[in-house]
Amino acid sequence: MIARAATARRKVLVARGAYHGAVPWCNPYPIGATAEDRMHVVPYDYNDAQSLAAAAESAKGDIAGVIVSAFKHDFGKDHELPAPAFANAARALCDATGAALIVDDVRAGFRLHMGGSWELVGVRPDLAAWSKAIANGYALAAVTGMSASARVHRRSSSPARFGPRRCLWPRPSRRSTS
Repeated sequence: MIARAATARRKVLVARGAYHGAVPWCNPYPIGATAEDRMHVVPYDYNDAQSLAAAAESAKGDIAGVIVSAFKHDFGKDHELPAPAFANAARALCDATGAALIVDDVRAGFRLHMGGSWELVGVRPDLAAWSKAIANGYALAAVTGMSASARVHRRSSSPARFGPRRCLWPRPSRRSTS
């Protein structure tokens, strides 16, 4: 939702079989969900840069974000760390299109690397969901984002850049303590 609000785009590229939460748009088991719930989800195969590129081509001009898992941990499948070539392709795609690279670190935050799981492949996301990783398994909504000054160092030549230019929610008033 943050990526969609910041980019004013609709499509989110999601790996087939990846679980990113219970809501219909990001659950790989959409029993009871409607087609409308998932109409802006574009699937790709995890660790397959060609599949990611094909998904991006099908959503050309309307990609809000690419969400990836810290590692492939689909139900009933062998776990698989991200391949550096895939991680770099995802970062390059987001830089070129102005989409957000989102790492779901709910299961792996702090476990693989203190700076986030994709630090192992040298790729930093625009957004990272840590949630349960911070709360020792308990439900907690927590998303971190790259600062504006950090984004300056990785800007593409594309006129579209990820990052909110304004606050999307009311800020609390700042009161003087003196």
